[in-house]
Amino acid sequence: MKQTVVGTSLALAIALGGGAYWLNAQSVAEQSKVAASAQQSSASNEIDKDNPKVVNWEDLLPEGELMALPQDAASDFFGTDPNPFSSSETGNSPSPMMSVPVPTAEPRQDLANTFVKIAGYMTPFNVEAGKTRTFLLVPYVGACIHVPAPPANQIVLVETSEPVEIKEMWEPFEAVGTLRVETISTELAEVAYTMDLDRIEPFVFEDEADEAPLTD
Repeated sequence: MKQTVVGTSLALAIALGGGAYWLNAQSVAEQSKVAASAQQSSASNEIDKDNPKVVNWEDLLPEGELMALPQDAASDFFGTDPNPFSSSETGNSPSPMMSVPVPTAEPRQDLANTFVKIAGYMTPFNVEAGKTRTFLLVPYVGACIHVPAPPANQIVLVETSEPVEIKEMWEPFEAVGTLRVETISTELAEVAYTMDLDRIEPFVFEDEADEAPLTD
């Protein structure tokens, strides 16, 4: 009788031990799946800094809204459309300036955390030795200073850890960085977008690009 009890206990212990081993193996397998999924997700979210999404100012407006620019911004120092910047979403340059009011100043939520390139003009804050870490990127010359501020969804508050050279008010350039959807009030204007700046690139007008000399 004692042998039977001992034998039963031993068999039960072996069975339980095997079950514990099976549960442990299953747990390890599940953890491996989770880790692999996280790694795959991280890889898919990696930023391709060499190929930012090129957007223009109309792209920052929700569908159905029109861009409004004040009449004072009818021409910039180049005598051109104050918003001559093209877009990778439409492949076209923006339409001529319109004075139709924008019904809201809502941003496009789908652009949040997108690595973009957008051309515009600089309105700097806290200038030191000809450099700044914070500035407003605006669609036309003198915005927020000499002419009224555009709607909040037509202004990007740009911040950078390293100071950048101040651009002349009439000098366009391209800001490349991660766009975020944030509503912030500054001393000059309300903004609906911010950007973590990666770099600044020179802006080249299309006619200048066409006239560029060919290189071997």
